[in-house]
Amino acid sequence: MTYSELENYYILAEQKNMIEAKYLPSPISAVNTAKPSVQSNTIAKTTENMAIQRLDISPFIKKEYHRVCTKLSEIEVFIDEISDEDIRAMAIRRFIYKQSFRKIALTLHYSRSTVQEKLMDYIESSDNRANIPLDTL
Repeated sequence: MTYSELENYYILAEQKNMIEAKYLPSPISAVNTAKPSVQSNTIAKTTENMAIQRLDISPFIKKEYHRVCTKLSEIEVFIDEISDEDIRAMAIRRFIYKQSFRKIALTLHYSRSTVQEKLMDYIESSDNRANIPLDTL
């Protein structure tokens, strides 16, 4: 995983949220609980329409949504596998919550340069480990 891929987390999360808001509205939002059909446990017409709307998503949007979700998951797994708690906290704050190095440094009681160096060193070393053939480890 590269630094630029990790930096894309916030963008990908926003992309996912936008697609979900536009193309995958919650079925609960379509239910008018005041209607007798809902109170009698029968399906409201609006809920049925929402289900149909979910099926009418273009193949490009479906593919893009899958790609975005897959990439988000890869980044989350990478961060989750960081065993050093300091570096994990730095990575979560930097890539998921989009905090500046300065703010991370203030919160974790490090200097800005130390936070940046620790995070960059970890990412570079993990990227190098990924490129080493398994039989040489």
